[in-house]
Amino acid sequence: MEESLNPKTFWLLPLPVVLSTTDITPGNTTSEVIVGGLQDNGTYYTNTVDYTQPWPKVFYGDGSYCAITHKRDYFYFSWQSGKLYKVKLNEDGSPLGRTRIDQKGGGGYGFINPFILDPLDDNVMYVSGNVIRRNDS
Repeated sequence: MEESLNPKTFWLLPLPVVLSTTDITPGNTTSEVIVGGLQDNGTYYTNTVDYTQPWPKVFYGDGSYCAITHKRDYFYFSWQSGKLYKVKLNEDGSPLGRTRIDQKGGGGYGFINPFILDPLDDNVMYVSGNVIRRNDS
């Protein structure tokens, strides 16, 4: 990250989980890919634990909750008022394409709306607002 950034809030993604018959355990914890929304400063990405390396800005807006699919083929980014995007990134974090996937005209969203991917199906998301919504992307 740039040294000049001093975000008040860093919305970190939840670790992927793998369901077993007895419990929920962390998934691919050997991955060095991290994305996070920085309130008022967009969304940033890294694929290294080397803290001296810069984190590229991969999404604009008011950074908020993020998620990564199990195979890291898609990234989900959110920003204020319930806006959600499904984004394809290459290995260096450059965006290859994006699709807006929030429920247009849906109302009842707060300023920041947590979401989580279904651990069994990366194409299913649960989004909070004044109700819990299921989003099949």
